[in-house]
Amino acid sequence: MVSQGVRESASTFSSVLGVYNDAGFCREGMQVHCRVVSLGFGLNLYVGSSLVDLYFHMGLDNVALKLFDELLDRNLAVWNVLLRGFCVLCQVDELCGVFSRMELDGVDPSALTYCYLIRGCCSGRLLEAGKQLHCRIVRDGWVESKTFVANALVDLYCACGSLIDATEAFEAIPKKVYTENGLPLDALELFAEMQFWEKRPSIGLLTLFVGFLNLASRTENFELGKQMHSYVVKLGFGHGGNVYVQSALIDMYGKCGDIESSVSIYEIVHEQTLEFCNSLMTSLLHCGVIVDVVEMFVMMVDEGIGLDEVLYPRP
Repeated sequence: MVSQGVRESASTFSSVLGVYNDAGFCREGMQVHCRVVSLGFGLNLYVGSSLVDLYFHMGLDNVALKLFDELLDRNLAVWNVLLRGFCVLCQVDELCGVFSRMELDGVDPSALTYCYLIRGCCSGRLLEAGKQLHCRIVRDGWVESKTFVANALVDLYCACGSLIDATEAFEAIPKKVYTENGLPLDALELFAEMQFWEKRPSIGLLTLFVGFLNLASRTENFELGKQMHSYVVKLGFGHGGNVYVQSALIDMYGKCGDIESSVSIYEIVHEQTLEFCNSLMTSLLHCGVIVDVVEMFVMMVDEGIGLDEVLYPRP
């Protein structure tokens, strides 16, 4: 294109820099930067944003920050590029400083902005700063509207070793995941893509596992249930791990007619909670093992395990 005398536009440079950046062609990107300057596009917002991203990928954060400061106009997108750069480099102080500058500049944060800040708190194990950030996120309504923000909060508390806060953040995640919205095929396709690219789901995405297990229970899809079980164990969430996953596994095997597996999972849990007992009793009832249901009810009464509306439904 250049050899034929066709002059580039801002969109041309932005697209080419994005491709070079994704492919790791840093030297070629720097050559494009030279041409950007020679043609007077250095101060263009979109070209400048691509250059900032390029130099962050090269680890040259000082150059990236200098280019950012030279931009005459800055929108939310370019601020997020800067925040992401410092987030990836785990430079927490610089990340917080950029966010303060962004607020002084009158730019309102987006859900993505908060995700970068949460990741920064994860890297620095900044529990108190993370809690303050959590309050702002709740105030702005991002927990209810953006599941990936809620997932990031769960990861934050786990990284800081605050399991109580992690549990509360997990329980606050909206349960309207793909499988609950009538889109199981889309959810399965997304999950398959994650496996293909070897992306390990975060703890917050346990909601997705539970959703798949519930889907397997409702449809009595035994193969799907077993595949999810294998993946859960592989990631370390099985064998007495997460209460929601374990309960869903007990229920899934029972609904699919494999009561032996339901009982086996129940027996390896660390504590016989109401959730586990309800799941197993439901499975026993589904499989018609009435005698064991009665014995389990007696055990729950003797052990002082509470009874709820699952056992005593309202008329």
